[in-house]
Amino acid sequence: MKAGDLNGSVVVSPLRDKPVNIGLDAWFSKVERTANLNPRSSEHRFELNGKAALRVRYLNSAAGGTEMEAVYVVAGSRSFSIEFRGRSAP
Repeated sequence: MKAGDLNGSVVVSPLRDKPVNIGLDAWFSKVERTANLNPRSSEHRFELNGKAALRVRYLNSAAGGTEMEAVYVVAGSRSFSIEFRGRSAP
């Protein structure tokens, strides 16, 4: 597949702030289950520019097995999602 074969989008959205009394692991667990209700196919914790991040791939079987990827980032108490959606060009 060539780079020009994909059509898609990237969306950055603020999420609820992480409560002070919830640990990072518990917060990521809650966010990945509530921000996207599709079944998760994989997840990976990493740092993005020094900030805690979690990459999650979701599988939407109702849409023909379409995969979506979201990266959840926590910066202090602020939380964000970076979502990638794409489809092959006809």
